[in-house]
Parts: sequence; C-alpha cells; structure tokens
Amino acid sequence: MRGPIMALSCAGVMCLSAAGSAGEEAGPLKDAGARIEQHRMGDIRLALLDGRGRPLGDRVVEVELVRHDFLFGSNIFQWTASDGHFHRRYRTRFEELLNYATLPFYWWAYEPEAGKTDEDRVRKIAAWCAERGITVKGHPLIWNHMDPAWLPDDEAEVRQLVFGRVGNIVRGFAGTVDIWDVLNEPTDWARNAKKAPKTTAAVTNMGTVEACKEALRPARTANPEATLLINDYVTGEAYYKVLDQLRDEEGTLLLDAVGIQTHMHRGPRPLDEMWAVCERFARLGVPLHFTETTVLSEYPDTKLGEEETAQYVADLYTLWFSHPAVDAITWWDFSDRGAWLGAKAGLLREDGTPKPVYERLRTLIHETWTTKETLKSNDRGVVEWHGFYGTYTVRVSRGPDWWFTKEVTARRRDPKTHTQRVLMR
Repeated sequence: MRGPIMALSCAGVMCLSAAGSAGEEAGPLKDAGARIEQHRMGDIRLALLDGRGRPLGDRVVEVELVRHDFLFGSNIFQWTASDGHFHRRYRTRFEELLNYATLPFYWWAYEPEAGKTDEDRVRKIAAWCAERGITVKGHPLIWNHMDPAWLPDDEAEVRQLVFGRVGNIVRGFAGTVDIWDVLNEPTDWARNAKKAPKTTAAVTNMGTVEACKEALRPARTANPEATLLINDYVTGEAYYKVLDQLRDEEGTLLLDAVGIQTHMHRGPRPLDEMWAVCERFARLGVPLHFTETTVLSEYPDTKLGEEETAQYVADLYTLWFSHPAVDAITWWDFSDRGAWLGAKAGLLREDGTPKPVYERLRTLIHETWTTKETLKSNDRGVVEWHGFYGTYTVRVSRGPDWWFTKEVTARRRDPKTHTQRVLMR
C-alpha cells in the first residue's frame, strides 16, 4: 500500500544574493524532491501478531513517524539540569527539534587535571538524551587546539597519552556513546603548533596519515560496533587525499563515515559548491556527516537577515537530505549563548527563544518530511505503507477505545528492517 508523497518546498533560492544566483533553483535543488523520495522513503511492511502469535487481521492501524532514521542534530554544550528559564527552554527546544546531539570531549576541558575528568556531567547529558531517543556522538578524541596544562614535556610520553585516551574513553562509554569524531582537523595539523605545541608535535612527527590510522585502531578495538569518523574543516581534495589513504592491507577504509565541517561565518556558501562537496567525498563509499554547520542569522555587511538566512538553511538542509551519501547534519551552536566566536549562530537567541531558522527546520523535519497514516490490516495481519525511514509509533485497534501500541524502526541502510513480524502486546 503506497501512502501520499510529502510535498517538498525548494523555493526561495533566488533570495540568496550572497550565496548564489537565481539559476541555482534549476541547479542542485531542481530534483531534490524526487531524490528525497527515492533515498529517504521506502515501502515498509509489518506482520502484526497478538501475544499468542496469531495475526491481528482486519484491524485499524495507525502509524506515525516519531524519529527520523536520518540524524538531525546540534552540539548540546549548553545543556544543564538547571531550572533556570533559559535552560528549560534550551532542553525543550532541543528535544522538540532534534534526534542527535554532540557531547564535548575536548581534552583540555574534559580532563583539566590528570585523572580528573568531566565524565559525570557528560554521562548526565547522555542519559537525558537516551531517555528521549536522541542519539549521541563524542567530539573530539584528538585535537591540537589546546594542550592540557598538565601534559609532560617528553614527546613519546605525550604521544602515549594522546592515543591512550582514545581507547580508554571509547571503551568506557561503549553502549552510551557509539559515534566518535576520533581525530579532528588532520589536513592542516601543524597550524596549531603555537597553541598546542605538545599535542601537535606528538602527531606531526608521526605523519598525518599514520597518526589517523593510529587513532582509529584503538577506537575500533575498544568498540568494534562504533561508528568512527575523521573530521575536518577542509572540504577540498587535500582532505580527500588524507582520507583515501586510511586503508588496511586489503584496501578497506578504516573509518566508517566522513566528518565535514561547514562554518560559514563570512557568508553562506553557494549550493552548487555544497553539492560538489557531497559528490567529492561520496567517492569514498562511506556515509557523510556534516558535523559542524554554522550559518549566522544575519550578515551585517549584506542584506541577509534572519528570514533570508533561514531560507538558505532550509534549502541547504533540503539539498543535503536529498543526497544519498549524507546520513547526518549537526548544527553549531544550538543557542547564541556561548556560541563559538561569539557569533549569532544559534537556532535560539540568547534568551532561548527560537529564531526563524529554528521554525523553518521544525517545519521541514516534523511537518514536510514526515509520515502519518491510518491503515487496515489484511486477514493475515499485514499492513504496508510508503514512508520516511525512521521510528514509528504503531497503534492497532483491539476494541472500542482500546489499542495495542509499539514502536518499530525501519532503517534505510538495513533492508531487513523494512519487513518485520511484530508482536503487539
């Protein structure tokens, strides 16, 4: 049984005078709606059984998407359990919009003194996310932005500590955090030599490619089921060449997904350029994660204000969502409060109120790209529908005002989940 195809809005590209030209509407966005239906939706079939294994035939069945398979996320660095007005708004708005959160593992902040870590706080955030069905990622395990003040002077000892923390943290958080940015910004690693001389030297003197391999190995050993990324702000061939060398003896890539940063503090990047980035890294044959996406709510030197940038973001998300290689998009930062570089980069303002970009994404994710159907099972208890991949609430009538209710997940990259036998108890 095929349900209605969701309408997809790709209008508004012409307003992006700073990002591209009117011709882009006939460019990469032109067939975005068709690509979204092709790659983000599929036929889902359930055989519904009662607690004794008997078919629940000729029943009214309601199915509603409650969480996408695709990961729509943000860092969650300003989360606290505080009852303050801003923090209540922050938590509520995050839960309403997103299904993916990036947790902080910056070494100098996570472990300000040797052996004294921020683990308890990070686990509280992870637990809050788990209760709400929000997938979490750890970021980053290795980055030379700053050295922990307590690092020794001996380079060999520093190197042992750098790579040792990878296995220790991934092992310790296995089952709680199973997605990791393992090594951050390797392509131009030496640029931070003055800010983080010890970490920089420990990696530079190994060579960039060997250091990435050395970082991925303990992570894989510590949690074989984890999704491991290398992450970089470089989006050209230099980064591609680094990643393409991260292979084992049989030529298999050592990473599970490519991390791509897109900070746009100077202005939105043209959509055809963003499409080219997808095409470039899709050649590696693993999923792409846009790990750090920044678009300011206004650019003072241009005519782009909150409404125009919100439209650009809607078009950008539509573009990425339509590309078959992309599995995740992470916004950077969720609120203007504490945003990187003090920029107006949040989906929320400093007081926690939503900007137009928040509302535009909420409409796309939860109204346009959604599926809700009322069906009827056949005499064998089978129902079928065409919908977005993700987690559904399935309700089956058992009498007047009585329902069986269960959650069922159909994942795009796991075809065996597209057809399931479901015991409704």
